[in-house]
Amino acid sequence: MNVKAIVSPDNLNTLARACAMFSGVVHLGLVGRHFEEAPVTGILFAIAGLGQLVAVFVGYRVKVRGWLPLQLAFTGGMVALWAATRFWAVPLIHGSPEPIDALGLVTKASELVLMACLMGLWVTS
Repeated sequence: MNVKAIVSPDNLNTLARACAMFSGVVHLGLVGRHFEEAPVTGILFAIAGLGQLVAVFVGYRVKVRGWLPLQLAFTGGMVALWAATRFWAVPLIHGSPEPIDALGLVTKASELVLMACLMGLWVTS
């Protein structure tokens, strides 16, 4: 098995886009429910979903300076925000921490794989 072929930039880009597509669709699918709970949360979910889908269509092999670090920061911020809201209540939104659920865990796992792909692409670019 050729490890270099498995982690080629094309394969990393494809996997990153698949992970971002999954995350983006999940976030957009949850906009309505979160908007009803707190409009700011719904807006954040819309931004997260649209941001991920824009990255899917642009791709991760573009030669724009700062694109990969921006995507790493964006995705890392989503993971960090999710984790923080599981331990601490968010003022003006929820009076207690959010529960950990299966969809959230799968989505965050996908985003962590996305981040690994982005780091691989950044190193090889």
